[in-house]
Amino acid sequence: MTWNLIEALTGLVSGDEWYSNGRKKDVVTLKSHWPHDAGRELPWRDEIERAFVIVRNPMYAIPSYHNFIFEYENELPTHSQRADIDSWNQWRDRSFDKEIESWKNHLEFYMDNFSPTNRIIVPYEDLTDKTEGPIVTTELNMFLGAGPGVTPIDNDSVPCVWSTVVGYDSVDTVPNSRAPLPTDVKFVGSYPIFPGSHRTGPKERRYTLPQYTKMIETIQEVEEKYREEGGRLVRRLQDYISIIVTESSKASSYPELLAVTMS
Repeated sequence: MTWNLIEALTGLVSGDEWYSNGRKKDVVTLKSHWPHDAGRELPWRDEIERAFVIVRNPMYAIPSYHNFIFEYENELPTHSQRADIDSWNQWRDRSFDKEIESWKNHLEFYMDNFSPTNRIIVPYEDLTDKTEGPIVTTELNMFLGAGPGVTPIDNDSVPCVWSTVVGYDSVDTVPNSRAPLPTDVKFVGSYPIFPGSHRTGPKERRYTLPQYTKMIETIQEVEEKYREEGGRLVRRLQDYISIIVTESSKASSYPELLAVTMS
């Protein structure tokens, strides 16, 4: 989704750390998970002066990453199948501490190594929201346009591009105010369509009480560190905390979690 959005805004090609062989520089952006274990350190990363970072509530980001691992380990197509609950519970308890620390380290890496003028932090929740999505995409369009060799589209056209690439399946957005597009449709006008995840399987993902607490404490540390900077990131971090606090308050009614916690 993000690749196609950037390419629709700029008319330029985006790249991937795993497919660039560490050499391809002739792209407008280069997707990277670095410094997470799933990422790859480019030998010329010191030449990269600007960053576009997507951040997501770890309560949802961690299960999404596990679904990717589950698909890979079971030789399934990407974005096709969610892990079963037993697989999630086992992986969660084995990997949670590492993954929540990686979430924190990843965000801090880009916050600390790129100045506010050379980075844009985009909450996933804002990017995919039908109200905030066109607004944050306009901010991204201007950020991309400040880079060398990039001529973005006119800001007035950004809501249309967002609706086509990101919000194409919404029933009340422009221009796709209709049912989801057929799977064989790849373009609307000149804009590429890349549907989001179509995973099947159980959506519910629970954590133990100590894990909810750890998530809250971790996000609070990050929010306090960057509070003075303000902006979308701080507002969303505060929102993440509220959401997780609400969810954790329900955890005492989950018998299986109590069993895990007390064992």
